[in-house]
Amino acid sequence: MVETKSPQVYNVRVQSIKPLPPPSEYWRKYPSSEAVQRQVARHRLEIERIIAGEDERMLMIVGPCSVHDPKACLE
Repeated sequence: MVETKSPQVYNVRVQSIKPLPPPSEYWRKYPSSEAVQRQVARHRLEIERIIAGEDERMLMIVGPCSVHDPKACLE
């Protein structure tokens, strides 16, 4: 029996590819408040402590593999 290779399926649902703007463009378009900046800084320090073993909590990083509800994602 001769083995045949099946054709490789690649990005069959991709309609187009568009490069993302640089992060600075997002910061300009969507500025954050001081409260949000403090919250991000606090969370980053907590994450650093978990990774360094100084905090025994478990760190799980999860996120949407795709966005099904754009409004909920932005919230």
